[in-house]
Amino acid sequence: MAENGYIGRQPNDSSTVIARQQYIPTANQSEFVFTAGYDTGYVDVYLNGVRLAEGRDFSAGDGNTVYIVEPLRAQDLLEVVAYKAFNPTAVQNYSNIQNGAIGIQSGGTLIGITTTINFVGTANTVVQNGDVIDISIDSGGGALGERISDDPNSAGYKIYKQKKLLNMKDSVTLDPVEIGADYDYVAYVAEADVRVAVGETFQIGVGITFRPNILGIFPQ
Repeated sequence: MAENGYIGRQPNDSSTVIARQQYIPTANQSEFVFTAGYDTGYVDVYLNGVRLAEGRDFSAGDGNTVYIVEPLRAQDLLEVVAYKAFNPTAVQNYSNIQNGAIGIQSGGTLIGITTTINFVGTANTVVQNGDVIDISIDSGGGALGERISDDPNSAGYKIYKQKKLLNMKDSVTLDPVEIGADYDYVAYVAEADVRVAVGETFQIGVGITFRPNILGIFPQ
């Protein structure tokens, strides 16, 4: 079954793309990697011009490798043919990726395709970890706490609630390298009471100033 729930070809598919690859095997070779990849069930394999029977003579189930049941001889010629439905939408999306563009969706609806994403606000961070980009977006409350309402048209959108107690369930170190001169070596929380769980630690580095109850809303 296709990814989008269609059995067989998808509605956007308009024609078929055929990919071929020939191999001159080494003696007793039985595994052959198909560079273009294939869709399971849409592969033909020919040995010295004779079509092989899938299941009896070969298997192809992982989308990349073709497995021959009877190992081949060095003088054999193997040809693998894969059939793929041509999808214009997929080609367009691939072209966008190749050109450095990215598609933005909200609730499954495409908003647009762009080459630039602008994150507004100092609380938003973008960090690349290998092939993954981690994006942290401020929820809108930040140090003020949690909004009463998420509806921007509601009066509660401007009203916040804040807990007095911060339970630290894991170890934290305020490192002067991370909280550097750009932040005046100051770290803070809105909560007035900070409690560290048993077995965990809360370390404040040399030169770091830590300020609880930064909003001053809880009595000292």
